[in-house]
Amino acid sequence: MKTITLYIILFGITIGFANAQDINARKQKKEAKKLEALRIEDSTYKAVCALLKDKHFVLEADMVRGKVSRGNLNFIMVNSDTAVVQGRSASSYECDERYHSTFEGPITKYDLVCNDKKKSMYLHFVFKSIWGWSDIFITVSSNGYAESTELGFSGKIVPIDKSTAYEMPVY
Repeated sequence: MKTITLYIILFGITIGFANAQDINARKQKKEAKKLEALRIEDSTYKAVCALLKDKHFVLEADMVRGKVSRGNLNFIMVNSDTAVVQGRSASSYECDERYHSTFEGPITKYDLVCNDKKKSMYLHFVFKSIWGWSDIFITVSSNGYAESTELGFSGKIVPIDKSTAYEMPVY
């Protein structure tokens, strides 16, 4: 009888010890995943900030004014000292080439703030096209997702060589 009780107590202790190890292993896995996510976020932030500093990027809009967009037709491109903005007309909800306007011109002002503490970026640039002066404001989060509120564009910042943007002919 004593041996059965002893076996039951030892079995209970063994189960409790195994369960405690399992909980610790789960906590360690969770912490490792969190650290990996922070590392990826940090490297993405640094890469996007470098693209913006080098002035060689495209904001490919997958959303325009809250509606799904074809990112290769709606975009903001900065290539060195030249900017190209292409998007659909404000009155058109069509995703058709006929309703898109393209503005291109030299950049006259380029202000970039990379906030390392908040891991966010804020860009303001001015360029002159045949239609006049344009002020562009872009806010970029640490994951590379950007928003230009005055144009209503939202999408990822990508390098020019990886962009699928299709520039429409200017008529």
